Amino acid sequence: IDVERRLLALGARRLWLFDPTPRAVRFMSAIGDHDGRLRFSPVGAWKEDAVLDFHAPADPRHVSHTVLGPQGGDGGFRAEVRTLASLMREHGHDRLDVLKMNVEGAEDAVLERALADGITPGAIICTWEGRWPLAKASRWTRRLRTEGYRLAGRVDWYFTYLHRSRDER
Repeated sequence: IDVERRLLALGARRLWLFDPTPRAVRFMSAIGDHDGRLRFSPVGAWKEDAVLDFHAPADPRHVSHTVLGPQGGDGGFRAEVRTLASLMREHGHDRLDVLKMNVEGAEDAVLERALADGITPGAIICTWEGRWPLAKASRWTRRLRTEGYRLAGRVDWYFTYLHRSRDER
């Protein structure tokens, strides 16, 4: 939520957050909506509209669950997931200024579908996770370059890409 708070502090008109994990739902219920500028929905992002099983992390202190298979933890939950195009339609959006994802290895599936649907956020901030995350980051950095993005920066495993349309403003 740190990035989201910074965006609000910089004057973002409205932020939409999507996260079906039970701890995220409890946390967002507790912090409120920041004068109506922070909108939350307990839905996940994915390559299709569906209801999926989310698998618990091996360490119960960790929040992150994944749809990509068991992580060695006990429990889990089922939740709705949507494509970015579906989420945009449902909420009346015709563009995404910033897409921030931390989806536990599912970023490939979400981004592939978004690009296929013609969605080009002004900025993409994401973590590359799963097997061989550095190779994945390198592959996606090259791929996003062909889609008009440049790598603007990296902090730990958070990579930020800006679309050329941002540079032209």
